[in-house]
Amino acid sequence: MSNRSMVWVWWTCAEGLTRTATKGLLKVMGLAETSGAAFVLATAIIGVVQLVTGFFGSIFRKKAFAENQTYVIGSIAFGVLAYIVTVLSFLVFHLGGDMGVNTFITTLAIIPGGIIGSIVFRDKLYPRQWFAMTLAIVAGYLVIGRPSLAEFFELPLWIWLSFITMFGIGINQAIVQYIRGVDPMVQNFWVGLTQTVLCVGTIAVMGGWSVFAADAPPVSFWALAALIGVINVAMLVFNIVSYKLGASIALKKLVMNGVHLSTAMIAGITLFNEAANVEKFAGVLLYLVAYAVWDSDTWRSFGLKT
Repeated sequence: MSNRSMVWVWWTCAEGLTRTATKGLLKVMGLAETSGAAFVLATAIIGVVQLVTGFFGSIFRKKAFAENQTYVIGSIAFGVLAYIVTVLSFLVFHLGGDMGVNTFITTLAIIPGGIIGSIVFRDKLYPRQWFAMTLAIVAGYLVIGRPSLAEFFELPLWIWLSFITMFGIGINQAIVQYIRGVDPMVQNFWVGLTQTVLCVGTIAVMGGWSVFAADAPPVSFWALAALIGVINVAMLVFNIVSYKLGASIALKKLVMNGVHLSTAMIAGITLFNEAANVEKFAGVLLYLVAYAVWDSDTWRSFGLKT
């Protein structure tokens, strides 16, 4: 295989690393800030970056913002869920969430996403995919520390919030499938606009700018939030370029998830002193197997029949 044909791997690895960088910055800000209003404001800043990038990107590419009503409504729905997921992600880490475990839980979004797809788009679920769900559940059980039944119902709040974000991400995956023809910059514009409007509305309900009067966010707060927005845009670029360089959807997702999961685990352990144990890494490996069994394109890429 030529070196050029494998260039997409490096771009896909870069995408996985940007996802991990975003997760790390969310944790840094979640640990540093103490108010829900600050998390909403940070989400607004991220939304503004996406809004501005999407606006100028669409103008440069000469794309209409409202050419297709379905794409607009879908992008707005995506933005609503993105707003909820982002705010909850800050809260997860504010409550002491483990970066590696949270990352693992959110990547399980392929399961609800697939189930929604089978209901909405009539995608057939094969026996191997039900088996993959079982593997994913076992992997999750390992990663969260093999709790007993009694311990399961006493898991920390941040784990339950992580599962809520997982379902939000899963629904958004179904939305992306439904509006897959939308230009990414146009989608960025509507998603960013929706997040910004929701955040401004939330802050207004909470009391407006006065909620920050006693403890105004420092410059570093604005910088980190803007940086997350920039990284999210870079993530989109890496994603698009990898496909243009010949990446197959199946192998690209497998590589990206593998890089993201492993680097998030390592970053959590080395940078945030999170627990390191065999169960975490065993769960990641089992998840990758479950993903390969679950995803039909990946399954067929190994020469296996559906």
